[in-house]
Amino acid sequence: MSRKILLAVFLVSLGVLMFEISLLRIFSVLMRYHYVFLIVSMSMCGLGAGGILAFHMKRKLKDTDNPYRAMFFLTVLAGITMPLSIMLLFKTPLRDFFIQYTAISIIPFIPFLFAGAFFSYVFEAFGRLSGKIYSADLAGAAAGCILVLVVLRFFGGINTVFITGAIVLIATLIIAETIKTKIASVLFLCAAVACVFVNRDNLFFSIPFVRDSTSEIAKPLFTLTQNSDSSASIVYTEWNAFARTDVVQFPRIPGIKYIYTDGDVPTTMHYFDGDFDSIEYIKNTVFYLPFADLKNPKVLSIGPGGGIDILASILGGSKDITGVEVNPSMFSIMEKYASFNGGLYSHPYVRVFLDDGRSFVKRSKEKYDLIFLALTQSATSPTTGGVLTEGYIHTKEAFKDYLDRLNDDGMIVFITQNEFLLLRGFATFLSILNQPHKSGLTNLMVFTVPESQFETSPYRYILIAGRNGFSEQRKVKIKDMAEKIGIAPIFVPSFVAKPPFNKFGDYIDLHGFIAEINSQLENPVNLFPVSDDSPFFLDLSFGVPLQFKKLLFLVFFFALGIAGFILLRGLKENSDKKFLILTVFITYFAIIGVAYMIVEIALIQEFILFLGHPTFAVSVVLFSLLAGSGTGSFISQRWEEKLLQKIVITAFLTGAVITIYTIFLHRVLDTFLYHNLAVRAFISVLAIVPVGFLMGAPFPSGIRIIKQYRSEIIPWLWAINGFMSVCGSLIAVIIAKLKGFSAAFLTGGLLYLLLFLACLLCVKANKTKQFLLE
Repeated sequence: MSRKILLAVFLVSLGVLMFEISLLRIFSVLMRYHYVFLIVSMSMCGLGAGGILAFHMKRKLKDTDNPYRAMFFLTVLAGITMPLSIMLLFKTPLRDFFIQYTAISIIPFIPFLFAGAFFSYVFEAFGRLSGKIYSADLAGAAAGCILVLVVLRFFGGINTVFITGAIVLIATLIIAETIKTKIASVLFLCAAVACVFVNRDNLFFSIPFVRDSTSEIAKPLFTLTQNSDSSASIVYTEWNAFARTDVVQFPRIPGIKYIYTDGDVPTTMHYFDGDFDSIEYIKNTVFYLPFADLKNPKVLSIGPGGGIDILASILGGSKDITGVEVNPSMFSIMEKYASFNGGLYSHPYVRVFLDDGRSFVKRSKEKYDLIFLALTQSATSPTTGGVLTEGYIHTKEAFKDYLDRLNDDGMIVFITQNEFLLLRGFATFLSILNQPHKSGLTNLMVFTVPESQFETSPYRYILIAGRNGFSEQRKVKIKDMAEKIGIAPIFVPSFVAKPPFNKFGDYIDLHGFIAEINSQLENPVNLFPVSDDSPFFLDLSFGVPLQFKKLLFLVFFFALGIAGFILLRGLKENSDKKFLILTVFITYFAIIGVAYMIVEIALIQEFILFLGHPTFAVSVVLFSLLAGSGTGSFISQRWEEKLLQKIVITAFLTGAVITIYTIFLHRVLDTFLYHNLAVRAFISVLAIVPVGFLMGAPFPSGIRIIKQYRSEIIPWLWAINGFMSVCGSLIAVIIAKLKGFSAAFLTGGLLYLLLFLACLLCVKANKTKQFLLE
């Protein structure tokens, strides 16, 4: 096999990974993150379905001895359909059906289908060298997860899709064998590159408005700006791998600009020219409430965004303000509009760090008088790298960390747009502050702005939590200020207790609080605190969302159907031995597909807090895991004798290492948490690469074995592996929601141990031993 096939596999894999992440970024701007995860998961079923397409293509094509023709055809189709899918979604009437996420996923399914068929065809044609092929595949994916960070930053989501198409089309130039096919490749490549330059400023292709009257699926930005009554306009947009960030201007509110992160709840940037008299009105906002009884406080703002909490802190007399912002675009936007906001991030009293707020607090030894958590919910649930991840900002452990970072009279101000999230935050603090002989209610206050302000202000519900119980003087001062500026006190211990807080008395435990709230609701919601192990703060549903269950059943049904088809073909040959071997290989590739994805998702979640930034964590984990797997795959190509026995050893070691990691990894990471980022990144790579190395060997080794036996079923086994990989990502999230990510991680390890047992039985079975070890 020539090196050009390996290079083509590398490029196609690179393009597919970048296409996947680009879709995640684009859909994340429009839709709630659960639906983004569902769309991309359904689309990626195309990689598995590509195996079926490859099988039927080979039956139709006459020149089976020359696989290059089919591979060229499939690569061209994959490269063309990547940009075409975006054009169809955003420039045709299909955009009116965006909230029909099940139907919409069919469009990006098509490029994955052709890419999956390409990979399947390559593995079948060159199965004896599957170790090198799989290594090139994983190397391309590893490079893609790094390159996409740069491309998204400079070209944006839609143009990144055009670039991914161009990258895949470069592979067609490598595979093309005739002058005609080379010319065709060049023309398609030029067309893809032209799309990038023509659409450099998103003049022709941009994200459309979405019609969703319920706002259950669509994000508010693109439902708001399509509303003719709002007259809002997007005046600036910036992309990065973390999010798309938009600055929105309302003509009737010239002194405020709204900054949306991934189209979700905005933060506000206020006009400030250095004259504090011009921002006196901020004293009439929720941000100024804690300053009723704080003098010259030391302030920490987690997610300062447009800086209204910083302005309020300066007005309140603070000269020591620390901000921790997770979105890198916020820094460049604040700098771009420095003449509007007064260069707030560079103010002498202010220091703003690019970091994850929880990670920063956990590593910090500073004490604060006031910690702001304002609308942090909009930036804690990124969908990155093909997986659904959660931030650690709102877990029970996080709230404990914030309380520990307060001085004795310190306060936490938690501000949200959603009433139920306020109640979940209240329940979380209650679970921490309640003591056997002391009620946590004495440490909590709740306020809300008038409903008339909901249209113009995202800062609607306010929860104030104290490290210690509030003094009578503090409660009176804050309550009086709230009433003076038109903010309604909902719960102030011993003074105000409006519904639903009027049912509690002086003490209520966590379960009683949640039961009382839900007794007043037609549809109960899950208000129980979330943990670091299962940090789904925004998901208020009990159990697993129905959409996840449906998709899991559907994908598993397809995989089961493929397995049944393979086994039926085996039965027709009237050979018990062949039927048994087919069953073994179906199970083998299914387990690998599920286990690899579960481990990948669990590792990503584990390292987010350790590395501090979600995008950086995903990039480091994916790159390390894929690079390690690629190396393992390459080394496995050298295994010539007793191949299955070596797989047995590898599967056992993989399961054992993952099981050990489940127990000890978190403790090891906590030990190194206080080191600088370079050290933490090095420790991360050091921990992940060995796991990836072990996980990279079983798939190509299995291909090499089946190549000697029945190469024609390789596309079907590829399909099973692809579908079960999607099942793996769904199962990981379901287990994490029900039992936690540590349980998901352990499940991945147990699956590799199951693979070890299955292969060990094959070694010992008389019917298969002679064949499999020959």
